[in-house]
Amino acid sequence: TILGLRIEDSRQSIQATSPYANPGQDMVSGRQDNLDPLPSAALVWLMSETQSLRLVYGGTVARPLVREFAPFLSQDFVRGRGVQGNPDLLRTYIHNYDLRWESFLSTTEVLAVSGFYKSFLHPIERVIIDTNGNIRYSNVDGATNYGLEFELRLSLERLSASLSDFELGSNLALIVSNVELSGEQKSVATSANRPLAGQSPYVANCSLS
Repeated sequence: TILGLRIEDSRQSIQATSPYANPGQDMVSGRQDNLDPLPSAALVWLMSETQSLRLVYGGTVARPLVREFAPFLSQDFVRGRGVQGNPDLLRTYIHNYDLRWESFLSTTEVLAVSGFYKSFLHPIERVIIDTNGNIRYSNVDGATNYGLEFELRLSLERLSASLSDFELGSNLALIVSNVELSGEQKSVATSANRPLAGQSPYVANCSLS
C-alpha cells in the first residue's frame, strides 16, 4: 500500500487594456487563487512472480492556458474563425481511478490491461458563440471519462537475436465521456447529453525504439 499527498498553491492573474481605449476606461482583468490538496493512494496485489494487480487513485488539476485565460480575440486561420479567451475560467479538478492488471513477460516486456474512471469538476470546453463558428472558452459543471486501456511492450529479440536492441511498444485506449451541464447551460445547449468536447473515443499509438 502506498499513500501520498501533494499540496499545490497556485495564483493566476491577468490584466489587459488597449492603447486605443478611452481615458479612464477600466482594464479587463481576471484572477484565481487555488490551494489544492492532491491525495494519492495505490494498492498492489502480487498475484505471482510475474503478475500484479494495481488499484490506484490520484487527484490532479488542469489550469487554464494563457490563450484560454487571456481576454483577447485571436484568429484561427486554419478554420477561419475567431477564438475568445475568458478571464473568468476556473481550474479543473480531476479524480482519477485506475485498476490495472500487469504481466511481466521479461525484465523489459509487459502486457497490461487497465480500466479507468475520471471525474472532472469544472472542465474547460470550447463553446461556439455565433453562427460564424467563432468560439469562446468556458467551464461546464462537470464531466466523466471511463474506458479500457491495453498496453504491450515486446523485445524484438523474440524474432532474432540480432534485434535485441529494439523494442516494440503499442497502446490502445477506448474512451467513453459524458458532460454534466448546469440548468442554465442546458437551456441553451442543443443536447443535454453529449461527450466532452474534443474528447476522442479512442487513442492508439505504436512505436519502435
